[in-house]
Order: sequence, then C-alpha cells, then structure tokens
Amino acid sequence: MTIGELLRDYRIKKEKKQKEFVGNIISPSYYSKIEKNKHQISASDLIKILHYNNISITEFFSNFNQADKQNQSLIEKISNLMTEAYYQVNKDKMRNLKKLYRTATYLKRSKKNKY
Repeated sequence: MTIGELLRDYRIKKEKKQKEFVGNIISPSYYSKIEKNKHQISASDLIKILHYNNISITEFFSNFNQADKQNQSLIEKISNLMTEAYYQVNKDKMRNLKKLYRTATYLKRSKKNKY
C-alpha cells in the first residue's frame, strides 16, 4: 500500500471529496495525482492534511505499516506454496497457488512506485 492509497482510504471513510479533504493545503488536482500514485506528497503537506482531518500521525503510519506486513505475509505464503508445489510436483497446490495469485491485489500495486 502506498501513502496515496492510504490517504484515499481515510478520505473515503470520512466521506469527504478530495477538495474537502485537503482544504487549502494543496490543490485538489495535485492531491488527486497523489492518490493515484502519480505524484509524491511532502512530509509537511502530509502532516498538515492529517491534522486538518483530525487523523493521528501515529495511527496513520501504524495502518501504513500494517498493510505492508499483510503484503509481506501474503508474499511469504505464495513463496511457500510455490516451493512445496515444485518439490512435490503437486498439481492441486499449483492450482491453489494460481487462485491465490489471481486474488492478490497487492501484486498489481507492487508494480507501482511506493513511497
């Protein structure tokens, strides 16, 4: 998960439009690009947006870290399944791996730049 994706999640939970979420801190068009991971946000602007929306910095980065842990856990699970299926020449495990791979949305996100 990227910072932009996490910001989008918080914005949606608060049921705010992008302009409402950023106020006068940055332009809504620039913020839109941050959510889409096309631009990076400065630390000072991120902190201002979090404060503006009454979001704890600690909570925000704790959620950011939790998403990374979940992705790492999924990567390890896939890796273990691949190893087992390979050494056991087990077609059922390969099918399960294929299903897991298809449902793992993080694989699409991991191709994007993370910051």
